[in-house]
Amino acid sequence: MQVKDAMTTDVELASPTQTIRQAALLMGKTDCGALPVADKDSLVGMITDRDIARTANGTDPAADALKAISEPGGEHSQSTAH
Repeated sequence: MQVKDAMTTDVELASPTQTIRQAALLMGKTDCGALPVADKDSLVGMITDRDIARTANGTDPAADALKAISEPGGEHSQSTAH
Protein backbone atom coordinates (compact mmCIF):
# COMPACT_ATOMS: atom_id res chain seq x y z
CA MET A 1 0.00 0.00 0.00
CA GLN A 2 1.22 3.48 -0.81
CA VAL A 3 0.52 6.86 0.79
CA LYS A 4 -1.71 7.79 -2.15
CA ASP A 5 -3.98 4.87 -1.21
CA ALA A 6 -4.61 6.20 2.31
CA MET A 7 -4.32 9.98 1.98
CA THR A 8 -7.13 12.48 2.10
CA THR A 9 -7.60 14.18 -1.23
CA ASP A 10 -10.33 16.70 -0.35
CA VAL A 11 -8.05 18.86 1.80
CA GLU A 12 -9.01 22.08 3.54
CA LEU A 13 -6.28 24.71 3.80
CA ALA A 14 -5.61 27.24 6.52
CA SER A 15 -4.18 30.66 5.77
CA PRO A 16 -1.29 32.20 7.73
CA THR A 17 -3.53 35.21 8.40
CA GLN A 18 -6.39 33.21 9.96
CA THR A 19 -6.79 33.24 13.71
CA ILE A 20 -6.04 30.16 15.80
CA ARG A 21 -9.76 30.03 16.60
CA GLN A 22 -10.67 29.95 12.91
CA ALA A 23 -8.20 27.11 12.30
CA ALA A 24 -9.61 25.19 15.28
CA LEU A 25 -13.16 25.63 13.99
CA LEU A 26 -12.09 24.41 10.55
CA MET A 27 -10.47 21.34 12.13
CA GLY A 28 -13.70 20.64 13.99
CA LYS A 29 -15.80 21.10 10.86
CA THR A 30 -13.62 18.73 8.84
CA ASP A 31 -12.92 16.33 11.74
CA CYS A 32 -9.17 16.49 11.30
CA GLY A 33 -6.21 17.07 13.60
CA ALA A 34 -3.98 18.93 11.17
CA LEU A 35 -4.29 21.48 8.41
CA PRO A 36 -1.77 22.46 5.77
CA VAL A 37 -1.16 26.22 5.77
CA ALA A 38 -0.92 27.82 2.33
CA ASP A 39 -0.10 31.33 1.23
CA LYS A 40 -1.28 31.85 -2.34
CA ASP A 41 0.09 28.81 -4.19
CA SER A 42 2.76 27.85 -1.66
CA LEU A 43 2.59 25.44 1.24
CA VAL A 44 4.16 27.36 4.13
CA GLY A 45 3.51 25.01 7.05
CA MET A 46 1.14 22.88 9.07
CA ILE A 47 -1.05 23.65 12.10
CA THR A 48 -2.06 20.75 14.34
CA ASP A 49 -4.50 20.32 17.21
CA ARG A 50 -1.43 19.96 19.43
CA ASP A 51 -0.12 23.35 18.24
CA ILE A 52 -3.48 24.87 19.11
CA ALA A 53 -3.59 23.24 22.56
CA ARG A 54 -0.08 24.44 23.32
CA THR A 55 -0.95 27.97 22.18
CA ALA A 56 -4.22 28.03 24.12
CA ASN A 57 -2.72 27.33 27.53
CA GLY A 58 0.91 28.27 27.03
CA THR A 59 2.18 24.76 27.72
CA ASP A 60 3.30 21.73 25.77
CA PRO A 61 0.95 18.82 26.61
CA ALA A 62 3.47 16.18 25.54
CA ALA A 63 6.22 17.69 27.68
CA ASP A 64 3.84 17.96 30.63
CA ALA A 65 2.83 14.30 30.27
CA LEU A 66 6.45 13.19 30.01
CA LYS A 67 7.31 15.19 33.13
CA ALA A 68 4.38 13.65 35.03
CA ILE A 69 5.47 10.10 34.30
CA SER A 70 9.22 10.55 34.62
CA GLU A 71 9.55 12.42 37.92
CA PRO A 72 9.94 10.36 41.11
CA GLY A 73 6.54 10.16 42.74
CA GLY A 74 4.94 11.28 39.50
CA GLU A 75 1.53 10.15 38.40
CA HIS A 76 2.74 6.95 36.72
CA SER A 77 6.07 6.35 38.41
CA GLN A 78 6.95 2.79 39.35
CA SER A 79 7.24 2.13 43.07
CA THR A 80 10.13 -0.09 44.13
CA ALA A 81 8.81 -0.57 47.68
CA HIS A 82 7.26 -3.95 48.44
